[in-house]
Amino acid sequence: MSNALKLLGRSAILALLVAGCTPQLEKPTVVDKTPDSPKQASTAADILLQAINARGDQAAVLRLKAANLLFDQQRYKEAANSLSVINLAGINSNNAFNVVQLEAKAYLKLGDSGSALNRLTDQNLPTLNSEQRVEIALLKADIFEQQNNPLSAVLSLSELSELSLDQKQSINDQIWALINQVDNETLVAANFSNYGFVTQGWIELALQLAPINDLTAQREVASQWRTLWDKHPASNTPPAALASLLDGDVISAKRILVALPFSGPLAEPARIISEGVIAALKSRAQRGFEAPELVSLDTEGASAESIVAYAVEQQADLVIGPLRGKLIDELGNNGKLPVPFITFNRTDRLTENLFQLDLGSDQEIKQVVTRATLEGHKRFALITPAAAWGARLADDFRQNLESRGAEAVAELSYELNGDLSSQVSQLLNTDQSTERYNAIKKLLGESLEFDERPRRDIDAILLAAQPQDARQLTPMLAFHFAGDYPIYATSHHFEGNFNETRDVDLNRIQFPDQPWLLQPTTALNLSLALERPDSASRLGRLYALGSDAVKVYPFLSQLKSSPELTVQGETGRLSLDPSGRFNRQLLWAQFDQGIPVLLGEPQIPETKPLKSDPLEEPQPETINMQTQEVQLN
Repeated sequence: MSNALKLLGRSAILALLVAGCTPQLEKPTVVDKTPDSPKQASTAADILLQAINARGDQAAVLRLKAANLLFDQQRYKEAANSLSVINLAGINSNNAFNVVQLEAKAYLKLGDSGSALNRLTDQNLPTLNSEQRVEIALLKADIFEQQNNPLSAVLSLSELSELSLDQKQSINDQIWALINQVDNETLVAANFSNYGFVTQGWIELALQLAPINDLTAQREVASQWRTLWDKHPASNTPPAALASLLDGDVISAKRILVALPFSGPLAEPARIISEGVIAALKSRAQRGFEAPELVSLDTEGASAESIVAYAVEQQADLVIGPLRGKLIDELGNNGKLPVPFITFNRTDRLTENLFQLDLGSDQEIKQVVTRATLEGHKRFALITPAAAWGARLADDFRQNLESRGAEAVAELSYELNGDLSSQVSQLLNTDQSTERYNAIKKLLGESLEFDERPRRDIDAILLAAQPQDARQLTPMLAFHFAGDYPIYATSHHFEGNFNETRDVDLNRIQFPDQPWLLQPTTALNLSLALERPDSASRLGRLYALGSDAVKVYPFLSQLKSSPELTVQGETGRLSLDPSGRFNRQLLWAQFDQGIPVLLGEPQIPETKPLKSDPLEEPQPETINMQTQEVQLN
């Protein structure tokens, strides 16, 4: 056989072994030093060629070495393919573990959780030592998290035993975070399954704590569970969040200062927030808790220094307020504050005892983008108002899309006083479709079959609009043949009360909002609804804000100690980040016949397995040159 034929044979074999390899891999003796073809690629190819003539563990070690190089170069598909041909039954346990671990990690990087799980559950995988079992369980948990299946991740981690103390703490922290992501219906069903002692204990603890909003009551329930499940891993080594709940001090206040702008342009929001505070304290008193004395201060025209001085003078244990961002910035510049302040606006000037409980849209946008991308969408049309606040929201959308590996391929800053139909048509490129039709019609001098079509490079729509705007935009999207695109929106379009006649044009919009409006069933909500006709409105959200300031205060020390610990508030499920800002996890709803209907977890699309045959390429579309119909995109 000639040297040329030998070289051709080697290249063909290598191409079959490493699907999708670059041309440099087919010529391992050539070193291309350009940035796109690093020298290491040739090294990986050389090692794979050596593996062809090796057997058993020797071949596995060579393939692992090559796969590690490819993985480091972020060539995850090639790394996975180079390992997929290894038969685990023919190699020792250490090499088998290294193969499945690296191959699974590569598939995870590719978003192919199904292939990753298949490799980790290979029936030929030999018995592993305790450290390796931990690594495999952690990888399975990552896979199930990628599949948005937290219960299966909990089951994987619950099987672990013989752990060191540090490992136990880390694993228990992860299990507790995961089981709190499982929806209640799934947990109830799991409670009737025979998952074993450890998993059953976790499920019962989560179920018992889930419906309890007050952390004092949660602590009592957790203590009772700990007594009954004294042999459980979470009893001996409780998750950090649970330990904080069990062992942290509950703060009580004898005097609270409400510092809000009771005069001036923000007087109405201040009134609503303060009434939320009063209603929450009244509710606590009715349940037997000590009722603190309330004092108030009008902050209109006040300085941060004067507010702090008044709080000290009044011997306040807590200050609720202020509302204006400028005052909150000044507080942040003051150094450590003498008492806790729960403020109602954001600041990046942080100091001890300064907490921020706000209704900022950035948290909504993060949850909107997260849900939309989890449901498989990557390319979006973005619609926001042509106003300063709309521009800020658009910036937040873009940043969150980028962080999730998605993008806004089309954007509309709509002017409501303009021709809305024309603006939507330009966004969806249906105006170009019509122009092409008219041009062809003019050229041919006769009518053609014509279907106006929206652009095909988007798969969902992101929307931020006021209620009256959204009620015009959504029908206009349908008019321009974009009625089948999923629409994910912020809560700006929701009036706050249910009106099926008014909101029928909002059908299909998915959006997050407060439990106060989407699930108005708490005693506090029902009592305020009887007294205040505006409790179910856009401004009514501020009642929830005031009441939550009262709800979180007793547990500030626990919340500071663990970002995983939450309080179920009226504005959402609340946790505290290291900056002192409360994160709000919202409920999700979708308009159906003009009424918001609560949604469950995101609908994660099934991951299609990767093609393993490098010769299997998509075939070009066949064009029928004799067709007499003209389709315009």
